[in-house]
Amino acid sequence: MTPAPTVRRVLGDGPFAEIGEPALAVADERSGTVAVGGDLGHIQWSGNGTADSGWTGHRIGVYEQAGLRCRTLVRSRHPVRSLAFHPSLPLLDVGTGSYDGGYFFTGELLLIHLDSGEPVSALEHPREVLDVEWRSETALRLVLAPWDDWDNPRASEEGHTVVVTRPD
Repeated sequence: MTPAPTVRRVLGDGPFAEIGEPALAVADERSGTVAVGGDLGHIQWSGNGTADSGWTGHRIGVYEQAGLRCRTLVRSRHPVRSLAFHPSLPLLDVGTGSYDGGYFFTGELLLIHLDSGEPVSALEHPREVLDVEWRSETALRLVLAPWDDWDNPRASEEGHTVVVTRPD
């Protein structure tokens, strides 16, 4: 008689399992949460018999600091480069992006409403967002990669700083 199998460990069990390999984290003492950007690797199959529409395994998770329970999980098309909690609103800003290896720096600025978990892409055109930082309750500083590397040998070393101000 063969003995019953014994479970020695649960795959994915542990902190931040939902986002894969953590790459970046930032804590928000006001809300008692921590945002973590990570990577599950390339997803080959979505489990429903179809390809995963080109999505890679980039994820953003928002966790309770006490116990690390996942509150919000959002997919991203690009690696997470920067995270910033709004100083007073339930809003997380996420800078994402990468160099495509041949010409363009692509990415997006995701605004995640923490009450609903809904992400919104805030840029009209794809652009790698290297850094996000709230300067005040209405001013967000962004560092953007150049659009492309055409005729610019230092494109992968430079960024353009802009401050976006909105009353709402």
